Amino acid sequence: MGSAPSASTAPTAAATRTTTFLVSNLYCPSSVSTIETALAALSPAPISVSSSIVSQCVTVQHDAGLPEYAITRELKNMGFEIHSIVREGGGEVDVEGRKRKSWGKMW
Repeated sequence: MGSAPSASTAPTAAATRTTTFLVSNLYCPSSVSTIETALAALSPAPISVSSSIVSQCVTVQHDAGLPEYAITRELKNMGFEIHSIVREGGGEVDVEGRKRKSWGKMW
């Protein structure tokens, strides 16, 4: 996604999150490109976006200043159906934002 942030602007490990979105209608490479482009326009932009057509997952490493609901809203606005959201180390959150039981690492 371009150049790495400078040391003064790079987010600290404590300020970053990794969130995985299970997207039930992620089928083609053009969808992956669309997702990456749209999420890059969010503010603050995600640190990285990784999508898998095989597992139908979109994994986003992002600053804590970019909440999951903003990413969820953008994915839904593009027509993607989000089945669930998993925070790294924080359990599963349903699409409405309610926390589910902690499952640990799913992948």
